[in-house]
Amino acid sequence: MTTPLIELVDIEKHFGPVIALAGVSLSIMPGECHCLLGDNGAGKSTFIKTMSGVHKPSAGKILVGGKEVHFTSPRDAMAAGIATVYQDLAMIPLMSVTRNFWMGQEPEKRLGPFKFFDFDKANAITMQEMAKMGIHLREPTQAVGTLSGGERQTVAIARAV
Repeated sequence: MTTPLIELVDIEKHFGPVIALAGVSLSIMPGECHCLLGDNGAGKSTFIKTMSGVHKPSAGKILVGGKEVHFTSPRDAMAAGIATVYQDLAMIPLMSVTRNFWMGQEPEKRLGPFKFFDFDKANAITMQEMAKMGIHLREPTQAVGTLSGGERQTVAIARAV
């Protein structure tokens, strides 16, 4: 039997007296795709935020590759391979595709004690990853605001991947 990539077991999340999640479990096996459906206020966003390190579960456990993890932030979850693409996409329209693609994870080059954004590496990888997603940019320096809504979504998804 294959170990789940991600497993959430009996997850509970309380906000004071409010019980947002009560014993939710999910296993994601390699190659699977899941959809999370529910009424407004059912806890979908809370569940995703708990899985991706925004919230700490009040009870239950999260396993990645069969090993229990305790995320203290979304960066911890990203390091474990869990990323979330939110509906608002978290894009800055006036910044370039490259800047948006690498936001918070910029590749650096050093010159003595100084660190600089490695634009050559960042631009090359941005173009390559966007092409893998079927988006062929004019140039990686174009502002995200010049892209269509679908292209912006693809930037957000490519960034997460």
